[in-house]
Amino acid sequence: MLPGDGLEPALDPARTAAANELLAKIAACAALPFAEDHTVFGNREGRLPPRPRGYYLEYSFPVPGRDIGDVPAEVMVGTVTLVSGIISSPRGPERLVIGGGREIYYTPDHYLHFVELKIKR
Repeated sequence: MLPGDGLEPALDPARTAAANELLAKIAACAALPFAEDHTVFGNREGRLPPRPRGYYLEYSFPVPGRDIGDVPAEVMVGTVTLVSGIISSPRGPERLVIGGGREIYYTPDHYLHFVELKIKR
């Protein structure tokens, strides 16, 4: 899954750049910063469409400019406002979950809410 010219629905510029960088690393099989990256996301809460175990992989999505101790902040995803979680570790609460190598889901709040993202080409 290669990065593109942006995402739909749109994320802010910092998150869009971070997503493109992460997608490029994943596509290149480059080293990722956290041991938990590229591990199976179980979807135990059923917030994503049901798929066989192993279909979804999760990736840490630290956002530039957000640091440990930062309080929750509003995140615009297209026209929808969500709230990120508090940052209590270097990984932070935000994740990208990739399904089957072709579906991208963004969660700002450690799996409470998901938004499917499409790569603009």
